[in-house]
Amino acid sequence: MKKQLIFSIIAVLFSTYSFTQEANTIDTIPGFKHNSIYVEIGGNSGAYSINYDYTFSLSESTKLAVGTGLGCYFNIHSYAEEPAPTKKNLFFITPAANFMFGKKSHYFETGASLLLFQVPTLRVGYRYQPAKGGYMFRFGFTPIISELSIIPWGGISIGYTF
Repeated sequence: MKKQLIFSIIAVLFSTYSFTQEANTIDTIPGFKHNSIYVEIGGNSGAYSINYDYTFSLSESTKLAVGTGLGCYFNIHSYAEEPAPTKKNLFFITPAANFMFGKKSHYFETGASLLLFQVPTLRVGYRYQPAKGGYMFRFGFTPIISELSIIPWGGISIGYTF
């Protein structure tokens, strides 16, 4: 598990660095703000998370947002310590990639993420992100795909683009 975590963090950081080096050749909209930081309730991280993403302009109407979030589950019961279970907090990183289709500030958003680096989650929703920066928000349907079933889920985010 630790090897997967380290490999995934390195992969996300390297991919973000690689895309950043090419950003000047890909971006087609002058003045477009690329960085977003936001808080998400529900969504790809399960309970809640703090997220960062970088948006690449593939064309005037198509964008790619690549980022990661830091999520937390509180009060997970551990039976490793006897005689009674103890409550522990679990922090985790969720890498994500989302395509955004639309013009100006309104986008249809679709993509995928990994919950706990193992469980895939999808996203279909709406994203408001002003091209010149400022407050942004999004909401979406984010089903969690487990081995046994698809768990319907959703989330809402609010943050800032700079």
